[in-house]
Amino acid sequence: MRFFQAQLALTSIGALTAAFATTRPAAAYIDVTHIRFVEVATGVMATAGGEAPGLPESFPSSDAAAWNEYWGLLTSSLNALGNLRSNATASGPGDVCDYHPQDNLAVINNVRLRDLHYVPIVGGPSQCSLSRNVAGFETNGPRLDQFVGATLGYHAWSVDHQDSDGLSNFRLTNAAGAGVVKEVARTVTEVGLGAGLLPLVGLYCLGSELFGGGCNAVSTTHNLADEYNPVAIVDGLVPGVGDRSSLFGFGLGSSWHFINMGANIHRYNNPRGMWLLEAGPPTPLFPPGNFGPSVPGVGDVAFLGLADLTGLSLKSKPNFESSSTNTGITRYGQFDALARSANQWQGDTVGHVEFSPADNVARFGWEQFRANPSDGRWLGWPLHILGDASAPHHAVGTNSYGHQPFEEAVEQIWEATLVQPTNDTLGLRHLTPADPEQVERIIEQGFFWWLQVRGHTVADFPIQAFVTAVAQTTYDLTAKAGWPWSEAATVENFVPTLTKDVTDRIPSINDAGRGHYTDQENNIRPLLEMSVGSMIALLIEAGRFVVDPGPAANATCPPGTTFNGTQCT
Repeated sequence: MRFFQAQLALTSIGALTAAFATTRPAAAYIDVTHIRFVEVATGVMATAGGEAPGLPESFPSSDAAAWNEYWGLLTSSLNALGNLRSNATASGPGDVCDYHPQDNLAVINNVRLRDLHYVPIVGGPSQCSLSRNVAGFETNGPRLDQFVGATLGYHAWSVDHQDSDGLSNFRLTNAAGAGVVKEVARTVTEVGLGAGLLPLVGLYCLGSELFGGGCNAVSTTHNLADEYNPVAIVDGLVPGVGDRSSLFGFGLGSSWHFINMGANIHRYNNPRGMWLLEAGPPTPLFPPGNFGPSVPGVGDVAFLGLADLTGLSLKSKPNFESSSTNTGITRYGQFDALARSANQWQGDTVGHVEFSPADNVARFGWEQFRANPSDGRWLGWPLHILGDASAPHHAVGTNSYGHQPFEEAVEQIWEATLVQPTNDTLGLRHLTPADPEQVERIIEQGFFWWLQVRGHTVADFPIQAFVTAVAQTTYDLTAKAGWPWSEAATVENFVPTLTKDVTDRIPSINDAGRGHYTDQENNIRPLLEMSVGSMIALLIEAGRFVVDPGPAANATCPPGTTFNGTQCT
């Protein structure tokens, strides 16, 4: 009962919080940061060349041969990644966007990265999706790492903009706190069903074990009782309304981008994804050095209450408005340790759903790359998640404790924490190694992580274990440290200050809360270096599996014709 009393209390508090603070699920690192991560990774790879330097002292002499192999792969894999198709798209008038009139941009998605004259851009002129034409503007031509980094970085950025991953609607049976009452009824029913099913499932599992199979009687019983619970089945017959992929303008799709390494409750995955009832870092206790269970932060509670008030739930079934359903369920839920039915996915509000963990998201992208080894787009998924896995708040599954201000501060202090990919006059970005020692540290990080994943085929590459290992390292470095966790930063980010009018809230929060982190360069820097190093390890292995599709056909308009925005005429 104490568990359900806590749920009711959280919902009540959240309802009050939501009344005065517009909240949202925190996204991953802000857009440009994900792009820069990949640009720095490819830029560091491009610094390698010639004979390998001596094995770093932090590694045993037995790794010397592997170090030499790794050094060679930094160059050869980057070259192989240049054979990936860009999967870019062109939009905007050529004269405004400075596109070359004889480039047939209708097929730019098939153009290899090494053959590009453009890179996808974020935040350029609103109608232009590509940089200006850069062919021939440099004496030596643009470096390959610029096109690989900028394009794969763009695809990593796009993972936060998969609107269909957040597709939700409002369900009357989950609204006004009904979801909490319903969860109590459903759980009581499950306990009764489970008690009756456990002996039968136990006999089945015993027989399975005798004949060489495998079966977990407790988890199997739990899932059967959950799936065939009459409360959930009847509830599933009621359609939702008001399809949406965002709440108050903020996307819901990033809720799949968490992996809680400190969770004590695992219903469908271990480690699991976001579940707001057990979000946040371990709670410091007295005397210092002791910690208790996680307690959801104010941002978690606010979102939980808002979802419970409105009945906002994942859309797992078609309704009267459209046949579309949440793609995150099908993309990432397919890799859950215990599968869930459509009724189970939509049976709770988004605040009560246990989302699939971020390593499932990375696996989805890797499986797509495995099936399409010439398509660079799919590497965006694991690259994005490796960035998130190095973010402290993603490793404890919280929207709160300073999540958004921390990630905005990372961008604000980027130049003080990581080598900077700088815009040149062409709109391309190149690595400025202001700190050569940091480049060396990143290369060593890449070697460390590459040792964990080398030697696999594309089919058995351990992408989920890889992401989990990075997230575990982040958790170990930060979960019991005080500096990443600031509820004050969250409150400043969401609530207007006393000097600001309430109508000025949204513009004013963009800078609020960052000050709690802008003096934390020395704590943030190792996380960013680890993230870039892990990306280098992934890119090295991905480069081994790339299949060169050859130059794109019809990439240049026929003589006497030019590209008019849609075709050559």
